[in-house]
This record gives sequence, C-alpha cells and structure tokens, in this order.
Amino acid sequence: MNDSGDDESSGDSLDGEVESLPQSLTRETIAWLTTGLPFQNFKNNLVRSAYPPLEYVNRILEAALPTLEACSAWFNIEWDLLDYVESELGDGQNLSTVLTLSGDGDNAYAASCLEYCVGIWPNTGEAVVRALETTIKENWYQETLPSGTKLLIELARHDISTVKKGAIVSIEGSRTEVIQIAQQLTWFCAVFRVPKDGRFTRSEFVLNSSKRSREFNVKLLKLKNVGPTDMCWHPLFTNGVLAYEFPIRSRCCDVGVELPFEAMLQLSGVIGPVQYRGGVVLKGYSKILFPQSTKSLSPVSSPESTQWHLVYQTGGDFIDLSSIAEYNDRVLCTLESLESLMHSRTFLGCYKEVNIHLGTETASYHQIDTSNAKDLKRRPKLSSFTFGLSLPKFGGPSASMTYTLPKGLSISRKEDSYEQVLSLGSYMPMILYDTSDRRAWMVPMSFI
Repeated sequence: MNDSGDDESSGDSLDGEVESLPQSLTRETIAWLTTGLPFQNFKNNLVRSAYPPLEYVNRILEAALPTLEACSAWFNIEWDLLDYVESELGDGQNLSTVLTLSGDGDNAYAASCLEYCVGIWPNTGEAVVRALETTIKENWYQETLPSGTKLLIELARHDISTVKKGAIVSIEGSRTEVIQIAQQLTWFCAVFRVPKDGRFTRSEFVLNSSKRSREFNVKLLKLKNVGPTDMCWHPLFTNGVLAYEFPIRSRCCDVGVELPFEAMLQLSGVIGPVQYRGGVVLKGYSKILFPQSTKSLSPVSSPESTQWHLVYQTGGDFIDLSSIAEYNDRVLCTLESLESLMHSRTFLGCYKEVNIHLGTETASYHQIDTSNAKDLKRRPKLSSFTFGLSLPKFGGPSASMTYTLPKGLSISRKEDSYEQVLSLGSYMPMILYDTSDRRAWMVPMSFI
C-alpha cells in the first residue's frame, strides 16, 4: 500500500511539473523573443510598411536613442557610393548639382541634390551635402558642422577580396539633428544608386538596430520597376532611380512630376516651339509637349504653376503634329505667353491613358460638327523671345541651369541615330521666316 501511495503521490507531483513546465517555458520564451534583437527588427520592418521613410527613421531612432538632448549614433550602410560616382557622374560633376527624383509613380519631385536637401532639411541639408562631396574626394570626412554636431563619414576601403562595400557614419550632437542627418543619409542611399539599363526603378531601404547600443544598419533593397502606372512623364526617366515615397514639395491640385522647366525640355529632347492650331507646342523628334492648364493668383498675374502633357512615340519613332489633334483642351499659348510659363512651377503628367477612336465604330462621327469659333484675327508676333527658343537653347544645357543630369538619364535622351535624323531631314519641310523683310522660305530640314 505504501508503495502504491508513494507511486500515486509521485505521479501527482510529476503531473504537476509537466503541467506547469510548458507554461513557464512559454512565458520565458515570449519574454526572450519580444526583447531580443530579431523581434525588434521585425517590428521595425512593420513600421517601414506602415509609414513613409522619414517617419519610419524618426520612429526607430526615437525609440532607440536616449531622451537626453545630446546623443550619438553609429550607422553601417551597405551602399557603394564610389560605384555610383564612377558610373553616373562625369569629370568635374558635383553631387550637389545632380538631378534627383523623389516621390512615387504618380506624383514626384525632381530637383538638384542641394535644392532638395535644403528644402527638406533646412538646418543640416547643405552642410551634409558638402560633407558627402568631401568624402567622395578623400574617402574620409570628420568635422564639426556649423550647428555644433560632430559628423564622421568613412567610405569603406575595399579590394577584390572584400564582399560587402559601404560607408560608416558617426553622428554626435542634439537628438533632433542626429535624427535629421540620419534621415538625410537614408535619402542619399536611396537616390544615388546605379540604375538598371532601360528601366525606371524605385529604391527602398531597411533600417535595423545592431547588437551594439545606438548602432544601426542600413540595407538597400533590390531595385523594383516603378508601376503599375502609365503616367506620361515616365519615359523621361528611363535609366532613372526614384527615391520611393520620400517627401515632395507641397502642391495644390497639380499632378505628375514637378521639375525645372529646362530639365523637362532637356529630358524630352525638344528642338523648338511650333505653331499648331492656334497655339504653340514644343516639339522634338519623337515627343511633343504642350500646356494643359495654368493656375494664377489673379486673372492679370503670371501663372503660378503650369500643367504640361507629354505625347510620345514608343520606340523613338518620328512623331507628327497630328498626334495631338484630339487634345482639344490644351492651353493655346502664344510665344509671348510661353515665356511666363517658363518661370512658373512646372508639372508634367496629365493623362494616364489615351484611347484613340479614329476609324472605329465608337468614333461617333455623327456628333462631329463645326465649332463656330471665330477666325483668329491676330497674326502671330515674333519677338526677341522667339530667338531665345532656338535650337541651342532647347537642345543643350544653358548657363542658367542649377542641375546636371546623371549619365543614365543623359543616355536615355539619345533617341535616334544621326543617320535616322538626316534621313528624315531630307524630306521634312521647314519654314524660315525673315522678320525684317517679312519673307519666308520653305526648305528641307537638312538644309539648315
């Protein structure tokens, strides 16, 4: 009986231990998982999917850095800046002038590196850009910024045996500036990447905590195609990289990409202005630009912004003016008014899709009638501005430009071979007009 009782009590004791053991292990396991580095980085990845990049960086660093006014942080960045410089920048081309692109596939902002950084981070923007330019030249930067923040940047010296390439950045200063400079670094990483040939791609990153306190790892994700969307401005940025979901300049109802007027002309390969059906359009070999709408503070003031639309031929084939015949809502601007549009904010991207019904059952020919519009009495006037829109002005960069194009975007502008252009010019008519004698000559384009 005693043996039996002992067996029973022993069995009860073991059963209790078996029942309590998993509960204890579960609590300890959960505590270990939730406080461990893998789980923290998992939460960081969830934050990345829920917030735009700047808020994402801000939330991670605010949670990790001490609440003291002065603090420091260390960043290990998987980013080969020197590869980008060698691949995309020409001799003497500074990083501060490179045209960058930020935003998403529908609405984006193209500006020089310096202009973007000063606009988004006014306190640290220019100083960090200059520091990065110094780092490119010397592989090393260690200075105290005007604000008092200490900044160290070192590009990892690598040889053939080194697998990972990157940069090491140390920031010591006020908590606010440490976070702002970290945000700026992630933008640099996202925007200055070697593009994929013939593709318009978006760039993203992941920010994770390291095993060491106040140390973080920045990893770039694989470049992905921008889409699915068919905004008309996308062909201008073939071989371009978009810093995905980074902030853009505030706007009202304008859509598409905001960019410098001259950048729009340069990227689209515009040759010059052409009169078409009562208004001026800007024409290139395979692309046509025209204003779709303007916004002004008052009826008599110059436009604050202009919405442009791009019509193009896929494959770089020659485009005829008749391709824009169906766009009846374009702004019929004159050569004089075109000058004011040049100085307004420029937005490109009106239509996502165009359906052409000419020659089909849905063309509704029975609804076509005369517009009863009055004949244009005013003869187009050629002013000094006309000569400002000559071939050199539109075809190449001017001295007033505050940006430079990376090599990838420059290559994408080479639409057609020299032989194709000459072949077209042998029969394409052009009119030369003498403003003083009021005489005109029609000659083949190849004669000019």
